[in-house]
Order: sequence, then C-alpha cells, then structure tokens
Amino acid sequence: MIAYIYRPKRQRNGKQVFNRIWRARLKLNGEAVRRGNEFLHKASLLIPAEFAETKTAAGRRRMFRTREAHKAREKWLNEVMQAAGIEILKGRQLGKVDEQGNQIPKSEWKKKKGKWVQIAKGDYRLEREFPPRKFQKNKDGKLEPVIYPEGKAKDGALANGHV
Repeated sequence: MIAYIYRPKRQRNGKQVFNRIWRARLKLNGEAVRRGNEFLHKASLLIPAEFAETKTAAGRRRMFRTREAHKAREKWLNEVMQAAGIEILKGRQLGKVDEQGNQIPKSEWKKKKGKWVQIAKGDYRLEREFPPRKFQKNKDGKLEPVIYPEGKAKDGALANGHV
C-alpha cells in the first residue's frame, strides 16, 4: 500500500510555501518527502544505506563481461591458428569432482557440490615466459649443465630448452 499526503500551496509569514508530497510505502517500510522534483527527505527503515550501493554488482558484471570477451577472443584465435595449420596450445582444464572422485558434468556444476581439481595439465609454453635453463651455477659460482630426469623439466618442458 502506498499512502500519499498532498499539501497545497499556502502563505507562511508572507512567503509562498510550495507543494509537498509525503510518500510512505508501508510494505517496504520506506518514506520520502519531496518538493516538486527535489527530495527533501528519503529513508528506508529496514535496509541500511550501505546495502543499497551498486558498485559491487557493477564490478561483478564487468568481470563477467571481461571473461566472456577473453573466451570469445580465445575461440577466434584457435580458429585462426587451426586454419593456418599452427599447433593450438591448450591451457589447464579445471573441473568439479564429487566425494568419490567422479567428474561432475559441466551442466551440473551449479546444482551439485564438489571439489575443484585440475583435470588436465596445460601446455608448459602457456605457463612459462622463458624456456627452462640449460645451465645453473654451482657452489663455486661456475656454470654447469642442468641435467633433467627423463629429459624434461618439472613442468614438462624439453630439457634442451627448445620450444
């Protein structure tokens, strides 16, 4: 229910007092007093002012739109690289698994509880800026070749450092 109280123009001490409308929304427990288009008083009796801010929601929307734009660019780049015959590099794959360790399908992620885990490793070339070292300093300060077990660095990079 919305209650309006209208006070017409009148004279007070020789000055004209403008119309004022007082509005109360009884279901929402809020009130507002305005003169023309100017609000003299507005208040919400239940909701504190800090809960009415929109910066948090706007930031969340901006992050979502940025991520969607990145995904679209990534998809476009993969199509271009495939058309050019260039190898497409895949990043790490994350997914949800239940208590027994079974992977939950992506369509069920919001509905089912689970633990986020890395399902597939990404290509090392996407995760490091430089190839692995060929040499390292020993305790005397001299360079000696790095020997990687099984010919590969810890992250799967080739030991000779070639990409």
